[in-house]
Amino acid sequence: MAGLLRGALRWYSGVEHAEVSTDSLSLIGDRLPYCLVLGEHACGKTSLLFLAAILAAAEEGKRVLFISRSPIQTLPAPLVGLRARLGPLSLKKIQFLYPRSSDELLQVVASVHENEKLVPSLIIVDGLNEYAATSGHHFVAHVSALLVDTAAFLTERFSAISKNPEGVNSKCSVIVSLTLPSCTDDETEGSLNVIERYFPVRCWLEKDTYSPEGVVEGQNFRVYFSEESGIEPQQDSASGSQETKEWKVMFRESGEMTVLPLSPSNSGTM
Repeated sequence: MAGLLRGALRWYSGVEHAEVSTDSLSLIGDRLPYCLVLGEHACGKTSLLFLAAILAAAEEGKRVLFISRSPIQTLPAPLVGLRARLGPLSLKKIQFLYPRSSDELLQVVASVHENEKLVPSLIIVDGLNEYAATSGHHFVAHVSALLVDTAAFLTERFSAISKNPEGVNSKCSVIVSLTLPSCTDDETEGSLNVIERYFPVRCWLEKDTYSPEGVVEGQNFRVYFSEESGIEPQQDSASGSQETKEWKVMFRESGEMTVLPLSPSNSGTM
C-alpha cells in the first residue's frame, strides 16, 4: 500500500509532468496491502488518504470505500485544484460511509462483502483513534483483524472471478490513519503496538521546520515510509529508478498544498 500513497504524492506533485501510469502503480496489489498512516492532528492525513482514493478511482477505475467519523462534504481544501484533472465519474467510484460509533464501524466492515455491486478494491478508514477513544485496545485489535480478514476474503473472491488473478484489480487493500498526540501517552502507545501487528507498513507525517529557499513559510511536513518486513525499496518500472521514499508536504494559509519529492541528500538535512 505504500506504493499507492507514493503514487498519489507523485501524481499530485507533477513529477516528470506526467500522469502516473498503470505500471507505476504496481504496488497497489503488492505483498503488503495494508498500510498505517500516522501523524499529529491536522498534518494532512485526510488529504493524503483522499488523494489516494482519487488516484485509485480515477486512474485505476477501482471502487473505493472511504470510512470516516466526520462527514466529508466536499474535496479537502488542499485538493480543490484537482477538479480540472478528474473525470466526471471519478468520484462516483468512491463510496463514503460515516459510522458514528465503534459498534457501527464494526458493522460496516463486517458487511462490506454483502453488496456485490459495491464491493471495494480499496478500504480506507480515516481516524481510527476517534472510534477507539472509548473502546480500548481490544477494539483496536478487533477492528484491525476484521479489516485484514475482510480484505483477504475479497481478494480471494476477486481472484476466483478475475481473468487476471495477478492484476491490480484482483486484490483488496486497506489504509488506516491514526492521529498521534504531541506527547504519546500509554494509551496511544498501546493502541499503536496493537494495530502495527496488522499493518506492517507505515507512512509517517512529521512536522518539519525546514523550508526550501524561496518557499513561503507555512505548515510543513515530511512524509516517509517504514516497513518491518525488510523489503527493499521498489523501482519505478517506467524509469528503472528507485521510487522516491520521502516527500515534503507544505500547506499555505490559503489551504493550498504543495508536494515535493526529497532526494536522499535533502532528507538527511531535515
